[in-house]
Amino acid sequence: MVSAKRLKALVYDPLYIARNSLLYIFGTVLYFVVTGQMSYASLAGFFGFIMTYNSIYYLNDLKDYEEDKRDPYKWQSKPLLNGALKKREAAILYVFYLVSGLLISFSVGETFFQLVVSMLVLNFLHSFLFKKHYTLLFANMVIIQMIKVTLGWISVTSSFADFPLYFVFFIGSTYSLGYLIYKKEKSLIEVNKNKFAMRKREYFKEGVKKVFGRLLGNRTNSLFFMLAAVSLLTSYVLYPFRLHIIVMLLISAAFAVLIKFVKGEKFNLYTTYHIFIVTLLCTIIIAFFLITYVPEFSAINQILA
Repeated sequence: MVSAKRLKALVYDPLYIARNSLLYIFGTVLYFVVTGQMSYASLAGFFGFIMTYNSIYYLNDLKDYEEDKRDPYKWQSKPLLNGALKKREAAILYVFYLVSGLLISFSVGETFFQLVVSMLVLNFLHSFLFKKHYTLLFANMVIIQMIKVTLGWISVTSSFADFPLYFVFFIGSTYSLGYLIYKKEKSLIEVNKNKFAMRKREYFKEGVKKVFGRLLGNRTNSLFFMLAAVSLLTSYVLYPFRLHIIVMLLISAAFAVLIKFVKGEKFNLYTTYHIFIVTLLCTIIIAFFLITYVPEFSAINQILA
């Protein structure tokens, strides 16, 4: 009988799949929001994207295996380190997901396939070349997240007409900034786990202040933060979904407040962050859909637009 840990390793991590899936679905919902036309994403495109992107996680774990072994905390989330997978099995899964995903993506359409291949190339650059060049790393990360959303759009139509580029840039840049906050805060807590007497919740509160200070003190982070703000303002002015943007900001603010109420003794940053992102994306997607679908909300949006 296959254990839960083993089963999880075969798909890498359900939370990763959920997170990527929601970015893809968000692109599909954006098409409905912008055009008002109800179209369903290509199921083949969805599986092509998810399988192709899943292969990247196995490749990264194989590449960073020796480095990850020296980290006393990564074993919790890395199947190669916690014994759920062997190197040979990880290599087989990498090839299986990569080849299967690319074949399915190719069957969807030329533009879709090109975007998937571009995403693979950018992830290769992220893992092998850009780690020592922070500005390139961050910019590359933003583009990768943008492609995930764009794939959802392209799965519905092969045209980029009316594509909300500025808004997709905002999603990609804020998502990447959030990821960096998580990574820095995770490192801060792990390194000091045995060196402080405060409860984790109190330490987390102080840690977030330090993390935000470091993030915005970095020129690259500050630049992308400002670009994200400008892209959001531009989106509000240019695109006919102003109510959606207002609701999205309110939802995000509410989630930012709620995460502070995580009990210190039960705090797990890895799980909390991923569940937070998945739930936040789900809520925003549902809100975007309902605002466009429900006539009363649509009327309010038209007044704002």
